Amino acid sequence: SSHALEMGRCDNVDFNVGVFTNLSRDHMDFHGDMESYANAKLKLFDLVSMSGYGIVNLDDSSSSLFIDAARGRGIKLLTFSADSSAQADVICLSVNLSLFQTELVVGVMNLGREIEITSSLLGRANVSNILAAVSAGVAMGYSDDVIAAGIQSTEFVPGRYELINEGQDFAVLVDYATHPM
Repeated sequence: SSHALEMGRCDNVDFNVGVFTNLSRDHMDFHGDMESYANAKLKLFDLVSMSGYGIVNLDDSSSSLFIDAARGRGIKLLTFSADSSAQADVICLSVNLSLFQTELVVGVMNLGREIEITSSLLGRANVSNILAAVSAGVAMGYSDDVIAAGIQSTEFVPGRYELINEGQDFAVLVDYATHPM
């Protein structure tokens, strides 16, 4: 987390992969301003081993800061985007969101591959999280089958787009999102 990075709790960890997902207003109580928050998150790429990867979400407006950080350190870079027209290494080619599952086809453009994934992780934000996980799996050299199976076996995170199904004839989703609405 940005808190751990800022407090130096990860300083002795040698990461093989660092993933930048987004920069939002979630932790202003700790960081004070967006520049401090970004600088805390940028520390992750300083901890990625020289043979490792920096993975960056191109859909976030701060992505260029993280791309520059990865390139500046000389670590390998992978990018991802939920926009099928983006010039990213990993993109969402198609998505079907429902109340019970997310189905998507992910293009691994730099390798000319497509991965079909069905997940219990719900919502558009989780599409981005799934793309980040696919990118990390690609960076670590896992096969498409292993990447898809890993994501498909992931259960929802309690309190995050959590479907409450007690047999009612309406949908209830719990999301404790911390950013202002």
